Amino acid sequence: MTQIEPQLQHRQRTAAGCRIAFTILITLLSTHTAMTVGGTEFGTLLHEDDEDTANVLLLAPSLSTAEEEACINFLTFLGISQENILSVTFTQTAQDRLELWQTHVGDERPARAGIVSVGEQTRSASSQRTTSRQPPESISIDAISDPADLTRLGITIENYLSEWAENENQTVICFHSLTPLLQYADRERVFRFLHLLTGRIDSIDAVAHFHMNPEAHDAQTRNTLVQLFDAVIDIDETGERTIKQ
Repeated sequence: MTQIEPQLQHRQRTAAGCRIAFTILITLLSTHTAMTVGGTEFGTLLHEDDEDTANVLLLAPSLSTAEEEACINFLTFLGISQENILSVTFTQTAQDRLELWQTHVGDERPARAGIVSVGEQTRSASSQRTTSRQPPESISIDAISDPADLTRLGITIENYLSEWAENENQTVICFHSLTPLLQYADRERVFRFLHLLTGRIDSIDAVAHFHMNPEAHDAQTRNTLVQLFDAVIDIDETGERTIKQ
């Protein structure tokens, strides 16, 4: 057996364990409050193969406390020191995301971290990266001024995924959110973008959650996008959570 083979087997076992932990987190989030179905029924809503749970759609009122708490739970499901965390944000600035982290997590930092701030006019439109000089606690920030430029957004995300694929940490992604994205690009274009992105996330054993305010979209838009995700968690205005196919 070559030296590469045991390393590959280790990465596969680690990825499988992370997917199991991610699936357990999804179930815990959905059972946090009253549900409309029993626990055994919830189990059947997820794929039988735990490794299939890579992309989750989080339906919740924008900027609610329940949404923020679920987001942080997803971002820290494994253990912060073992994670590469990427936050893609349309609705908040990079500083907003850092303050959210500080409020809910404190001073602890992930192994690697990046923020892609889309439409943040206070930053350069050239999407130049600025990085802290103190790795592994460095936080890289990219700004994309045109929220309709999905090609640039995809390339920027891919740069992080490719770079982080070289280390052993679990890559965790937050996309906040699909609602403003759909204001700048039509449903078909967003679907194609997400189809490629979720497929890429799954292929590298990363995990991701995508925020969306369900009240801001018609049923056809919701139904079109839902099929791209392995699980859907719906958080209503009272904070109750349910999991859907």
